Amino acid sequence: MEITNYWGRMASSRLNRRRLLSGTGTAALGSALLAACGGGSSKTSSGANISSLVAKPEDTSKEARRGGTLLASRIQDAFTFDPHLGLAGSIGNTEVYSRLFKLKASYLKAGGWDFDGDMFESWEFSPDKLLLTAKVRPNFKWHNVPPVSGRQVDAQDIAFSWGRYESIGQNRGSFATKANPDAPVESMTAVDDRTVRIKLNQPVGGLLGLFATTAAGM
Repeated sequence: MEITNYWGRMASSRLNRRRLLSGTGTAALGSALLAACGGGSSKTSSGANISSLVAKPEDTSKEARRGGTLLASRIQDAFTFDPHLGLAGSIGNTEVYSRLFKLKASYLKAGGWDFDGDMFESWEFSPDKLLLTAKVRPNFKWHNVPPVSGRQVDAQDIAFSWGRYESIGQNRGSFATKANPDAPVESMTAVDDRTVRIKLNQPVGGLLGLFATTAAGM
């Protein structure tokens, strides 16, 4: 009888310890959830609840000024400033060099997947989606350094840049049919000083995104 009572007391003691630990863990989890959900919020003088964890969106665009220094960090040395010869190791793919298109800027909210022209002012697809015709911005100029010396960018410049890219570009196989028969862009030619014609070998729903974003590697 003593042996039975002994093991009964031990079992009861272990059960009580488990209940205690379980209760402590539940309380800790509850505290963590309350903190994550703003449990540490305070009240203003008017009695409204506010959270110290949420930043209020603020429009500082009017404070923007030309010039200055862009501070950035890298995880590797830069081995080239040529965007055709380097992807992760090149400098300025987004900050320095212009694109044909760009992601549409958002205003005090998360950005979406709409696109604006960058070098292009306007564009249209043919009914079969195999031809993209675009107009170069009339006020788009090169940097004020020889040999371009601030002159206006024209359609021939874009066609020349494409020809170089499809010949030596590190990621040309993802875009240029000349490098890869399965790639979408057959040619990019200048019709006149302001008109560029992009011919595709297949309709591409995400073509503007391929031209606009760094992740595409162009």
